[in-house]
Amino acid sequence: MKAYICAALYPSLFFILQNKRNYFSMEQYNILDVIKTIFKWKKAIIYTCVTVLIGSVVTAFLLPVYYESSTSFFVSSTDQFKPELLYGNGTKEIRFYGDDTDIDRVLTLAESDGMLSFLVDSFHLYQHYNINPDKPKAPYYVKLTLSKLMDVKRTDKDAVVLKIQDKDKEVAKEMVTALRNRINAKSQALIKETQAASIQSFKDDIKAKSTLLKVLNDSLYNLRQRYGIFNAESQTEGLSEQLFNTEATLEMNKTRLATLRTIGGIPRDTIRMLEAKVKGLESKTKLVKEKVELLNSGIGQISALEEEYETASERLSEDKERLKRYEATFNANKEALIVIEDAKTPIIKARPKRKLIVLASVILAFLFSVIGVLLIDNWKDEDWKSIIHGK
Repeated sequence: MKAYICAALYPSLFFILQNKRNYFSMEQYNILDVIKTIFKWKKAIIYTCVTVLIGSVVTAFLLPVYYESSTSFFVSSTDQFKPELLYGNGTKEIRFYGDDTDIDRVLTLAESDGMLSFLVDSFHLYQHYNINPDKPKAPYYVKLTLSKLMDVKRTDKDAVVLKIQDKDKEVAKEMVTALRNRINAKSQALIKETQAASIQSFKDDIKAKSTLLKVLNDSLYNLRQRYGIFNAESQTEGLSEQLFNTEATLEMNKTRLATLRTIGGIPRDTIRMLEAKVKGLESKTKLVKEKVELLNSGIGQISALEEEYETASERLSEDKERLKRYEATFNANKEALIVIEDAKTPIIKARPKRKLIVLASVILAFLFSVIGVLLIDNWKDEDWKSIIHGK
């Protein structure tokens, strides 16, 4: 079609570029002059239009027929792959459909060299497009041909439409379906790479916290053995009560002993027994006080270590729970694309539009033939020899 249009337009364009006067100036011509000129050259115009008509018809019927298959889909939001949102711990409402960033990512994937290579390899497009794969520029030309037959765009409703044309209607459908599935798989893989990195980070953090917890536990054990503190609260209460009772008993027996010494006639053995009891209570009081002092000297360190151990243990439990959620999300088979319309086998050809080609060719041939004959008639009296020789 292009060849015939150019053949019809070339003479007219030549004359337009060489024109020195405005043919349509009302000072020189009127519409009757134009009509007379057209009828004067009517045979040439008719012959030109008929020639272009025949050529465009032949060309249109020689053009290969292409069928177009398409599929449309929405892009899933990455929120659906975030455990903190899926399990209700997020601060924002979860989105089900992707935003501009998600859509742009899918469009970039669809038009990437990797996707073109996938189609070339999967459908043997070198043979399908009759391109010799042994030539150095074969990869460039096969992808160029494919890119001309493929179209991916975003609609005003934020959906993505993927179209592919091919001479074989079944191949067109299979290519569209395969490419959409590949985009979905690649999008999932990109998201899962991020999830895998987060999971590994959690595992490393859990390992470090487990090691810290073991160190804290060993330190706590050593301090308890050193200070004899195994339950600070109950031991503090028990020792305080024991010290109070021992001191009270000691004071009571001291008073009794002092009283008996002032009373005559008390057997000596009774006084000695009471003296021994007082000494025993004094030793017991001293021992309890030593235990209290030891408890007081170690209770601060142990309490701080216990608090640190409890905090570390809680954080470790939280991280383990978060890890479970991330692994559950990672193992879930969530689709990155939400299919609206699946690819179908096309029934009507996409191109060529033969009637349109023929009609447009004839109309253009007529218009430029008219312009051409008007210019020729306008310049018929020019001395072209002198012009050619620069005189």
